Amino acid sequence: MKLKILAPIIILGLAGVFGVWWYITGVLPGREAGDTSGMPVPGEKGGPETIGGEGVTEVKIAGDEYSFTPATITVEKGKTVRLTFKNTGNVSHTWTIDELNADSGLVSPGASKTVEFDAGKAGTYKIYCAVPGHEESGMVGTLEVE
Repeated sequence: MKLKILAPIIILGLAGVFGVWWYITGVLPGREAGDTSGMPVPGEKGGPETIGGEGVTEVKIAGDEYSFTPATITVEKGKTVRLTFKNTGNVSHTWTIDELNADSGLVSPGASKTVEFDAGKAGTYKIYCAVPGHEESGMVGTLEVE
């Protein structure tokens, strides 16, 4: 009798665990391992545009499972950066630079979020997706402030 009750609970529990894992990691049925479609080209850099007058640079970046395009962005030191992040993937993603307090927050598939931050200090900054497992899966990039 206990087996009749426990078996469905165990099966539902395992199904729930795998469902959450698929959602968090973006490993969805139908996506082949090693699929590199939508991945950025190595060495590809984003070209910012100066808009809205002096001191504002606009950058557009897209993110999917598990990459940013472009993977490297270069901006001028001292500018305010207005970055629009578009999630072109199938699961939620973020666009985050800890050192500059720049974070898009969670962006749903197909949605965009614009973030402004100051590029006041020259250096190379790590961009990453803060969703658990995404950074470890290679969803990282670079912001170069020159």
